[in-house]
Amino acid sequence: MHKFTLSLLALFCVTMSLHADDLGEIAKKYWFHWRGDKMVTKASIKGKITDAQRKRYEFIMKCIKEFAPHWLDEMASVDKAMGWAPGTFADKCIFGVDYKVTPVPAPHECTSWIIMPDLTGGKNLILHKNRDSSSKYLTAQIRRVKGKYSWLGHGNYGAIGTNCGINSKGLAVAMNSGDRGNENNVQGLDTTLLARILLEECADAPSAVKLLEKMIMAGAYQHGQSGSIWFIADVKNAYVIEHNAKHFHAKKVERGIALRGNAWQYPEMFAYTTQPPKDLVGNVRREFAVRKALIHETYQKGKAITPADVAHAARIKEFPEDKDCYPLCGPMTNTAATFVIDQEFPEDLSYVSFAFGPPRCTFFIPVPATIDELPDELCNGTTGNEIFKRFKKRHWKKNWKEESELQAVEAKLNANFAKALDSARAVLKANKADAKKEAAAILKKAFQENWQTAAEAAKVDSRNWFDKLFDL
Repeated sequence: MHKFTLSLLALFCVTMSLHADDLGEIAKKYWFHWRGDKMVTKASIKGKITDAQRKRYEFIMKCIKEFAPHWLDEMASVDKAMGWAPGTFADKCIFGVDYKVTPVPAPHECTSWIIMPDLTGGKNLILHKNRDSSSKYLTAQIRRVKGKYSWLGHGNYGAIGTNCGINSKGLAVAMNSGDRGNENNVQGLDTTLLARILLEECADAPSAVKLLEKMIMAGAYQHGQSGSIWFIADVKNAYVIEHNAKHFHAKKVERGIALRGNAWQYPEMFAYTTQPPKDLVGNVRREFAVRKALIHETYQKGKAITPADVAHAARIKEFPEDKDCYPLCGPMTNTAATFVIDQEFPEDLSYVSFAFGPPRCTFFIPVPATIDELPDELCNGTTGNEIFKRFKKRHWKKNWKEESELQAVEAKLNANFAKALDSARAVLKANKADAKKEAAAILKKAFQENWQTAAEAAKVDSRNWFDKLFDL
């Protein structure tokens, strides 16, 4: 047995067993890059900000008090746990980290889509997101705040918001940047913070859409020069929302597939865009590639669309006939997530297939939405750090292995997880005592087995297996 495999078996003895309602303890355990004075913010609430910045700070704190007041306790807990002066973490959340001292990511640009049950054989509803960003410290997130819905997601190192996630009711949320325009806010909460609020407060998609509109119309939204596009889904309902700081349009997805790059498609939003035509072409080209892979080459050939098909679409890395168009998986595509909402037991059997790195270079690993612990390196940024130390933009067209080899490993992971889903489903149908707890334990065990399978497939010893994937 490989040396790394032995260490992997011991990994789950030291995984995330902390109650997530104490963010200070999480920060102390996982945000070790910022211990002491290593985290420097762009501004300080102690008199080193301009009047405009102070007004922005005060407004954002007002938004937090209105929509997520428990974050104030979280921020104070982080300051105390990390030994920072009171207000430091709030400062970081509002103004960001000084990029000259601690690198921070550029705004993300993504491609996402929703696949309704009529295309999946009635088994599930799928929401997928390919994330494009310069972020290099990426972490898996489990949050369990008292009195709120718990959630599983993926976000930036040290962030209290999330780039995408699914909560304990089976509600999934993701977002893209939308068109550039002139109706923007320079203050308010960014989309990752709004996403967390939706996951913690809402049990279903309709209520999430209503809350999102309420926050937008209250001015509690800022997103630089661009508007946004949201994908919100539960077991019965799915919506695509397009908006800027003043105009909001949500439409329900009734059937089929709904997909977006970074361009609005609703006529109601066309009057507010300043997006140049060349950007529209690139976005439409990515969307066409998804339709071709999932509709023309899969569904129209008599096959139900599966998460494996979604993974294939997420890995499209070039358009030979349109070389100037950014592909589905390009040099800035750093992660992907496929949310699979079970149609029978959405709270217990829904899961996320995460690619903890560019999907063309790594495996999609199924993670149950009920998981209560994850490997430390997924929660503390180590994985992202090791990946991106080896990821060179000039080599982005190279694969660690051919896609067929990645798919072969994923076939094993998916088969093992499908078997666990069947076992967990049988337990839930039997309605036995502690059925939910037993089902969650079955899926957790499958995830642990799959993590070991992925490590062994990389054929490495003491090195983290993600290192090998990006040692190009």
